[in-house]
Amino acid sequence: MKGIPFSLSLGNLNRLEEVLPYLNRQGQYAKAVAPNLILLDLHLPGLDGLEILSLIKNDQWLKIIPVIVLTGSEADAKTAEVYHLGASCYVQKPTGIKEFAHLVNLIEEFWLKAVKLPRLDN
Repeated sequence: MKGIPFSLSLGNLNRLEEVLPYLNRQGQYAKAVAPNLILLDLHLPGLDGLEILSLIKNDQWLKIIPVIVLTGSEADAKTAEVYHLGASCYVQKPTGIKEFAHLVNLIEEFWLKAVKLPRLDN
């Protein structure tokens, strides 16, 4: 992979209370970039990915944003719950860099080229 051919903004949040203010660009996050697509790791250190997904999908502005949930588990018992909470898709994280680059390319081809994504205007 030569590089990521799309604009990428990464948010690194350590507390659950930061998620909605960050995504809604409130307070100290007022200048954060509004997301068109969210990649969410289900198993975050110190954070509950399911709770974050629920917060996003229960927010009046954020719920329209597609969320791709990533998991490191091959046989994850949370598949049904992830979709029930509103995830757009649930993907197993590749372990190798080459496989991860391939996943990024697939996400780009489908979610950033083929699909018309909503724009967050709040």
